Amino acid sequence: KLVNLSTPELVIFTLTLLAMKEVMRFAFQQLGIQSCIAICAQENMPSRKLIERLGFQFVKEVDYSYDHQEITTGYYYCLEMKKG
Repeated sequence: KLVNLSTPELVIFTLTLLAMKEVMRFAFQQLGIQSCIAICAQENMPSRKLIERLGFQFVKEVDYSYDHQEITTGYYYCLEMKKG
């Protein structure tokens, strides 16, 4: 199936996903990191989709503020290295 990369948003999402997969692979394999967390604003759907596509699992809601702005609901995710 061909992927339509005709929108700038989709291009950015795809490139970010590929780059982050490589960063996560390096962190787990080369640096020996055992787990990683990600936090984003509840309403930030592109970030939530990216985080979930990377394999992170939702853990809980938390208070979240970006750049010292108003506190909102954030989503806390965790990714653990698979044993084996």
